[in-house]
Amino acid sequence: MAQELDRDFRHDQDLVPQIEQLAEQVKTEEAKPSPQADRIESDAQINAVAPVQADADDRAPPGKPAKKTRNDELAELINVAAAHDDHKDDAGTAKPTVVEQFPLPGTDTPQHRHDAAADRLKLIKESILAEDATRSNAKVDKDDTKGHERVQHQIEQRFPNVEGLADACQKISATAVKGKDAAHAQAKVTEFEGTVRAFQDAYLSTYLMSTDGAAPAKPKGILLGPGAKKQIKDWGTTPVKFAVPAAKPDEVRVGANMSHVDVAGGNALSAGWLQFNGNKVSKIENVSGGFRPGPLRNAIVLERLQELGFVEDDLDGTAVNHQRDGTYDGAELGG
Repeated sequence: MAQELDRDFRHDQDLVPQIEQLAEQVKTEEAKPSPQADRIESDAQINAVAPVQADADDRAPPGKPAKKTRNDELAELINVAAAHDDHKDDAGTAKPTVVEQFPLPGTDTPQHRHDAAADRLKLIKESILAEDATRSNAKVDKDDTKGHERVQHQIEQRFPNVEGLADACQKISATAVKGKDAAHAQAKVTEFEGTVRAFQDAYLSTYLMSTDGAAPAKPKGILLGPGAKKQIKDWGTTPVKFAVPAAKPDEVRVGANMSHVDVAGGNALSAGWLQFNGNKVSKIENVSGGFRPGPLRNAIVLERLQELGFVEDDLDGTAVNHQRDGTYDGAELGG
């Protein structure tokens, strides 16, 4: 399982010393009395974080644009999904946006860019807290042993300092945007955006553990693909549960009248509810009492659904409900 979970993060160990080095430079920057002092070179340090999302084969030759990595695609998909948010309350009124666009264009003001990065950092932290929460009636404990790790523990073990680095850069960026040096502010915001993106990439590589009970020997949810057409037809527009199994991250499992851990057959990278309209997915929602998936994890299943042909590349015809804490409180499909 560990090898499968790390398939897009094979440079974890290379990333650790680079993050530590950057953290030391951030400490030096924080200690400087004036924002006019020598600055951290933004491009070099943001690129130093890149191995969290790039395999060696994906690195572009000098002078050529970098090849998109899976995490680049996920980051873009998060923004596309945010634009397709269609979450409404019982009265049919649109709910406040949970996922904001990040990063904002470089042509936007440093303050706006800083605020967008800060909002994303806050959302990631809130998602981790929700995912690591244990219900009072939990049947299985998240004790940080293998296969039972909290998300926070996974990040701390695989990406030491990545969260702390984002926190430190947030403080530096906040100070810079209040100053009068626009170029300095832009540079500090760019560094902050880079560290938040690295934290996001690390977060999306973690698995979720359900507290609903022991995992079955194999997934009980059906494998979504050509062989599922009859079952999809039988379900019609009735919402059903989905999960992207951590053990087989290229799969999407779907099921009804069972727990999410049974659908997945164990830990999951993403989970929730979805609704079909013919052979297309018309709506998804990150809701699960046992997994409590954060809203950014919707991008993980959307990527798989795109590749399987159940969702259009631009998400045309697919609404995305973003539940802030991943629980059933206020849920639409899973309510």
